[in-house]
Amino acid sequence: MPQYGACSLNMTISGKLGTYELSVSYGNEKSNALENTSDELAMAIVQKSAKFIKYEYSNGKNIITVAL
Repeated sequence: MPQYGACSLNMTISGKLGTYELSVSYGNEKSNALENTSDELAMAIVQKSAKFIKYEYSNGKNIITVAL
């Protein structure tokens, strides 16, 4: 996501539930990087692998959360 500048990446792992949750946050104006991507193959892989994908814009930050 170079066009979005610096981003923050967080990962939560639950051994008990067997899940991984990945959150990416980046600044700038409201813009969902997953909807604006031209990389259809990468997006298809993420969508097929994800239990859920959530986008939100809060306090001037875009946040995408994916659970695998």
